[in-house]
Order: sequence, then structure tokens, then C-alpha cells
Amino acid sequence: MSLYLLNSYHTIEMKQQELHQLSLHFWLDHNLWTWKWWLLLVLTVLPLIIWWKVLEKTKGFEIAFYGSMLSLSALILDVIGSEWDWWAYPVKLLPGIPPFITADSILVPVVFMIVYQHYSLTWKTFFISSFITAMIVAFLCEPIMIWVGYYQLVKWKLVYSFLYYLLATCIARYLIVKIKRLSSKE
Repeated sequence: MSLYLLNSYHTIEMKQQELHQLSLHFWLDHNLWTWKWWLLLVLTVLPLIIWWKVLEKTKGFEIAFYGSMLSLSALILDVIGSEWDWWAYPVKLLPGIPPFITADSILVPVVFMIVYQHYSLTWKTFFISSFITAMIVAFLCEPIMIWVGYYQLVKWKLVYSFLYYLLATCIARYLIVKIKRLSSKE
């Protein structure tokens, strides 16, 4: 590696360390123990309790796998979107973890897992229920998160969120249907 590249990389590392320190101080001074932080904690724990209570246990693995696919895709999109400044998250539950893990790994997947549990028998019922749920999440829930101050749109539009939710849920269901068919042939 050339000396220029090493110096450039070293500069990037130093700036990342500075950014981490600024982010940690901001979290300690403006997030931790505030009402927004407590609400975020409740929004992280409560949906899991509700999901466990309403989960059809005989389909638990399938439903959890579906939710895991949604969570993974949301986390990947979130890392990309945060890196490219499509959005920002002023309030974090914890520093050093993906910015909005509450929504990516809990709130959105739990909502769509409940929809999947009740409406996945046919593609038609699944698509209609996912379409309606995606509309509610993108055009009602996300604006509430913006209003509360958890989420700021920079270059992203709510319609992109709607399309993402619809596409991600359909791809996840498609993969589960394929896997179930393959495993039933064995």
C-alpha cells in the first residue's frame, strides 16, 4: 500500500474514533434516561412479550424465521441508509449497536410476523394484508416516529419505506414457501 493510502486510511480511522466519541457523548447527554429513551425501551420489550403471547407455537419456527429474514434485511438497509445519509436517528437505545434496532429487529418484524401468522395461507390474503400493513407502517407509524424525534428523513421518502416493506415481506414469504416445498420432497 502506498504511503498516501496509509495516511488517508489513518485519517479515516481517526475521524471515525472522533465520531464515535461525539456520538457517545451525545447519547449520554441527550438520550439516556430521557422520556424518549424510556419509550424506546418499552417499544423494544413490549412487542416481544405481545408476540410471544399471540404466537401460534406450532408454527413458531416458521414465523420466527420469517421475522428473522425481515429483521436481517431491515438491518442491512438501515446500515446502507445511515451510511449514505438517507435518514438519521437522533435517539438511540444503546450506543454501538445498529441505530434503530427497535424498529428493525422488533417493532416491524413483530407486526409483520403477526400478519404472516394470520394471513399467509394464500398469496392473495397475504399480499392484501401485507399491503395494508405496509401502508400503515410507512404512512402512519413512521411519521409518528419522525414527529416524536426518533427518525429523520434526509434523502429518503416514505413511499420507499412502503415499497421496501411490501417487497421484503413478499420475498420472505416466497423463500419460506420454497423451503417448505423442498423439505416436503425429502
